[in-house]
Amino acid sequence: MFEWIRFFFSRRKEVYMLRKEYDKIREHMDKEEDSQKKIAMMRMLDQLEPNIATLEEQRLSGGDARRLKLYVRSSLLRIKGELKKKSGINVRRPSDL
Repeated sequence: MFEWIRFFFSRRKEVYMLRKEYDKIREHMDKEEDSQKKIAMMRMLDQLEPNIATLEEQRLSGGDARRLKLYVRSSLLRIKGELKKKSGINVRRPSDL
């Protein structure tokens, strides 16, 4: 029980939500038919994977963690914007992350 309470109030929840959003976009891109768009978006997602893994696995100082989360969040928003522009996918607002 305490583990869930600590998880809920910790910074890990934000990292979990970023990973969840990343996986959702990745699954959507796996189903994409257009190979040019798929390759471009997969490359963008592949660049984010090490950063998310770093957030999950390493203990970072507050400033470094915030900076890395901001980079990942903004990159995910940019990718979702490209998807919305090209295919009309339903995208959540940044406040929903």
